[in-house]
Amino acid sequence: MKGRLIEEKFGKVYNKLYYMREEADYTPNPSFSKEEVKELLVETEAFIRKMESLIKTKLKNKENF
Repeated sequence: MKGRLIEEKFGKVYNKLYYMREEADYTPNPSFSKEEVKELLVETEAFIRKMESLIKTKLKNKENF
């Protein structure tokens, strides 16, 4: 969609991280599979790279978020 800072897939990664963290914090015995965590780690690393790139670009161009 025009005007968005990041792709929708990164918003979904952020939401997934948020809800998993919430589950880990507030569920007595949270359970995440090894495969689920591995997949999320890959997605999270891509999310971080995207955020770093966005911040660098915005700072370089002295743009507001």
